[in-house]
Amino acid sequence: SIGPMGTEVTPARTYSWNQWATRVFVKDSLKALFPHRTDDIDSTVDPGEYALESHKARYVCCFVFILATMGEAFLILNMAKLLWTVPTKAESWITSPNQSTGLASLEQTIEDLQDEDSDTEGENAWLDKVRIAVAGIPLSWKIVYLLLIWLPKLILWVLCCRIGVTFLMETAGIEDVIVNAVAMTFILNIDEMLCNTLMHESTKQMLSKCEEYVLFDVTAEANMTEQDIMKEFSEKQTWKHFRLKDVLDLLPMKLISALGLTTIFVLNYYYVRCDFNEDGQVVSKPMYLPTSPHLTLWQVLFPMTMPKEEEPFWTAPGSN
Repeated sequence: SIGPMGTEVTPARTYSWNQWATRVFVKDSLKALFPHRTDDIDSTVDPGEYALESHKARYVCCFVFILATMGEAFLILNMAKLLWTVPTKAESWITSPNQSTGLASLEQTIEDLQDEDSDTEGENAWLDKVRIAVAGIPLSWKIVYLLLIWLPKLILWVLCCRIGVTFLMETAGIEDVIVNAVAMTFILNIDEMLCNTLMHESTKQMLSKCEEYVLFDVTAEANMTEQDIMKEFSEKQTWKHFRLKDVLDLLPMKLISALGLTTIFVLNYYYVRCDFNEDGQVVSKPMYLPTSPHLTLWQVLFPMTMPKEEEPFWTAPGSN
């Protein structure tokens, strides 16, 4: 392969970015000090090449990094599924075992329980006497949750995956790639960290008591006897009940999803940053300096919107 200096990359001439940049700086300094001996310096001083140590190991590290972010991806999907399946109407998410007639009466019940517990069992003991569960959400609040919670989490996950893959693809040392592959996933845990640190203890206690939202009715299955369960199971094991969904259930969908997302983000890296040279090899696209050192938050999150100079400061040797 060809390096950024336009020469063949060999193990003996491959250096890390810091080493290679220093060697290039020394060579350029010698040319500036002795301009009449430029040809001698070019023929005798070899700064080497900056290149990656192993592409296959890099792809494996990118896969490990994407695999570490899959938990957040499925959390985002489950949040979207929850917003879709929860009834689009106002319902009370906290109910009293003895009273469930309305919000006004429920608020009065909670106040009575708080007054009763303040003298006996403690400040939050009344939580043990009520039921907390996911309930209907009005359309306006669903839109608010979608725009202020779900969409930012999705954007953060996509940006984290893109920037993380870019960082791993441009890190030369294998040791650094392996360490960074797992270390960068902390970005996706920032919201949980803020939540656990800043959330009030009463809110945490209420969330811990919140019941899971049931997506389907399991009453019929719960009332079946053991004989009925075995009979239905035996009937569904025949080939006539075999469907395409059963085939899909046999596939490791999470593994396939991780492999697919890794492929998408790696190909996106090559598509955005690389071109083909005259020999058909993949080389970096021309690089441009920004017009201003001051960047907005939007430009940091979306570098493609950053204003750049018209002339590139570096072009890969032999590129089209």
